[in-house]
Amino acid sequence: MPSAGPLDDARSLQDLVAALERRGDRPAVIAFDGEGATETGFAELAGRSRRFAAWLAANRRVRGRPVAVFGPNGVEAVIVRLGLVLAEALCVPVDVDADARRLSALLADSGARILFAADAFLETAREAAAALDDEIEIFLLDGAAGGGDPPRLADLEAEPAGGFGPADPDAPVARFYTSGTTGLPKAVPLTHRHVLTNLRVLLALGVVGPEDRVVLPLPLHHSYPLIVGLLLPLAAGAAVVLPASLAGADFVRAVRDGGATVAVGVPRLYDAFVAGLDNRIAALGGARAALLRFLVLAALLARRRFGWRIGRALLRPLHAGLAPRLRVLACGGARLEPETEWRLEGLGYSVLTGYGLVETASIATYNRPGAARVGSAGRPSPAVEMRIVPVEGMEDGEIQFRGPIVFDGYANDPQANAEAFVDGWFRTGDLGRRDADGFLFVTGRIKETIPLPDGKNVAPGDVEEVYSRSPFVDEVGVLERGGALAAVVVPDMAALRRAGHADVEQLLRLSFGELGRGLPGYMRLSDFAVAREALPRNQLGKLRRFRLPEIYDRAERRGGTGGAGAAIEVSSGRGRAALAWLERRFPDTPLRPDTALRMDLDIDSLSWLELGLELERETGVRLSEETLAGLIDVRDLMAAVESAAAGAAAEAPRGDRAAADARWLAEPGPWARAGGRLVHRAARLAARALFGLKTHGRPPEPGSGPLIVAANHLSDLDPLVLAAAVPPAALGRLWWGGDAGRVFGNRAGRLLARAARVFPVDDRAPDASLERAAETLRRGRVLVWFPEEWRSPDGRLQPFRAGIGALVDRTGADVLPVAIAGTFEAMPRTARLPRPGRVTVTFGEPIPARSLCAGAPAEPGPARYRAIAAKLREAMAAAGRRWPVARSTAVPAPTTDH
Repeated sequence: MPSAGPLDDARSLQDLVAALERRGDRPAVIAFDGEGATETGFAELAGRSRRFAAWLAANRRVRGRPVAVFGPNGVEAVIVRLGLVLAEALCVPVDVDADARRLSALLADSGARILFAADAFLETAREAAAALDDEIEIFLLDGAAGGGDPPRLADLEAEPAGGFGPADPDAPVARFYTSGTTGLPKAVPLTHRHVLTNLRVLLALGVVGPEDRVVLPLPLHHSYPLIVGLLLPLAAGAAVVLPASLAGADFVRAVRDGGATVAVGVPRLYDAFVAGLDNRIAALGGARAALLRFLVLAALLARRRFGWRIGRALLRPLHAGLAPRLRVLACGGARLEPETEWRLEGLGYSVLTGYGLVETASIATYNRPGAARVGSAGRPSPAVEMRIVPVEGMEDGEIQFRGPIVFDGYANDPQANAEAFVDGWFRTGDLGRRDADGFLFVTGRIKETIPLPDGKNVAPGDVEEVYSRSPFVDEVGVLERGGALAAVVVPDMAALRRAGHADVEQLLRLSFGELGRGLPGYMRLSDFAVAREALPRNQLGKLRRFRLPEIYDRAERRGGTGGAGAAIEVSSGRGRAALAWLERRFPDTPLRPDTALRMDLDIDSLSWLELGLELERETGVRLSEETLAGLIDVRDLMAAVESAAAGAAAEAPRGDRAAADARWLAEPGPWARAGGRLVHRAARLAARALFGLKTHGRPPEPGSGPLIVAANHLSDLDPLVLAAAVPPAALGRLWWGGDAGRVFGNRAGRLLARAARVFPVDDRAPDASLERAAETLRRGRVLVWFPEEWRSPDGRLQPFRAGIGALVDRTGADVLPVAIAGTFEAMPRTARLPRPGRVTVTFGEPIPARSLCAGAPAEPGPARYRAIAAKLREAMAAAGRRWPVARSTAVPAPTTDH
């Protein structure tokens, strides 16, 4: 094992603490609070720790006894831990998120009868102590000296009468508790030898030296921050910088003002760090932002393609304003996404990831400086042996370790120990694989794998990695529902706003459909529910999977995942009136700024046509269809109302719209008709030559109408093959709705639309779009309509939008169902160019409007339209296998649209 210098002669952690005093007044701990930073030198830190240990030895006889520590990071928390080492006590760190019930159970299990708690945690500590039969003695971590009840750490000092110890190297020095689910977590004792051995190995890497300052935002009750973030820097003579809190702003402040050169963090911290850099660049705006984005991209390409680390020099102004000295980012606790790791490397940082558990004294594998592999957990430490053992039904095997850093067994849990060890090897329960160069890739957990009815075992992390690539997703957590995979999804609301579409669930469904095509069928999501708040994680960023079923069920009921949340801010009388109206209109739903109008209140574009009139009566504000259809949450609605109240433009004059509608619904002139015939001939020729188009059933005849031709929507090729399947004689009565943005966005598109009898359909103005379609039918024409609107992401029949129901109800037109097959394979959503294949168009039997309307709610409106649309979809799905049908649970049937 390589020599590490400062710890060569150490027998226990007592020797590490004793060596601190020799480093003099150089800063050892720099602790930030709301007002500034307080520096504590090495000699002072060691002296206070010795005096505290002397008081313990003289007054409480704690040698070999457990002592619990319950509070946030701070110099006092460091002094207590170092003092307990000197006094040969067993430190029992407590999760700062523990409630009184969990704290009481932990005190009972550990046998700790002395508890050091921060002032802010005193009420929880007293409640936990009161629940136990034995008396618990409570001391306060923080506060100035001066007596009081409970006593404070500052008052617990005595002059040492000689030295301490020596401690037994094989005696437990700390007793950590693993992350539990519903029961009590398992207790993991680590000895002086376990921790000291790992510190020697990590020191030998030379990553941290006396001139460094290591920022530690993670809580010390976890083994990773305690060993790697605190003891390692102190052993190397480096200063430890403690932010005021775990908040991102406090972390950045500590990095900048504390002069941090090294950070010890977890993936979520670095994800937030990258996002903060992006926001900082975006805030510059204009040419400066564009230049910085180009430089960031250039630095990333140089790092990935050539291995050049030029980001620090190329982006010097960015580094100077944010983290001028930061150079190394250590990451553990969970898997860092390769994309984030590459971004950080491109920015000029050296990212060192690793893997381990509290049972392996934190770090068991790691990437070495100059020999790292992005996406991996590095290679095994010299202090362990590692093997990958095959697991039945899984592609990857279980990671197992043995060696001097591996713990000796769980405390008071023989059953857990029997399960955890096999032939002297510790079974981590994690799945992984090694590449040809020995780098470890951690791929999931055995206990988290989801067994499916067909015998397959799915690692949820693998599925989450794929679906989290959606630009509209912030987080995704996979679970099992009904023998298939489902997910709780937290959307990225900012990305959805940029997409310009309010139908959150529809966008997610389409995005997931495209991403899922690259997965085996059993690994694809069959369902998902949209949550309104971040998924629960521990402070190292690991997902608390045991809570997903509860969140999923609540999200499906539209209950959200949080409480009342922030207040809704309004600044005008009309805004207050609008908020009061909304509260009266939806009395059973707690309103927050991020309450989604569509997901939480079930308001769609058609609903707004009615609710908009109510809003106008209550507030005097009339919002345009385009504005209403684009609103995502209550915050958007309040902003729109107040903007309109301040004089923003309202809806376009009806007269202008009527004139535009008359133009698009008028019969095309002779030149346009000639062009239309040419387009139709070209479509027929292309459909037959490229796709071998076959037509079945009876297409609409020249005299038919009013009639709605309703077809499934697989591809951009659908209009072409459907037009080619209609006889030329019937072409003159065939009219189409076309996407206003895609078809009418340029002059060539508009000319083609006139020739092909296409009128604009705009999702932001559903009433106007539906009225154009209804007027087309009133004139006795045949209307081609795609009830799904969106092209299918997976080739299956998707839920129908409510617009088709509104057209049937308003016009009484019958519906001719059409099944298109083969276009999805020829040109799916993600393809830019088609490829040859076989395509068929099958015309079914007309469905009378009266049969579709039978049984629907009597009152005209969105509920009736949705019922008619759903009945049409059921009829088409029941017509045979011509329409592959998506699982109806995958997304509730969309309720908006034309």
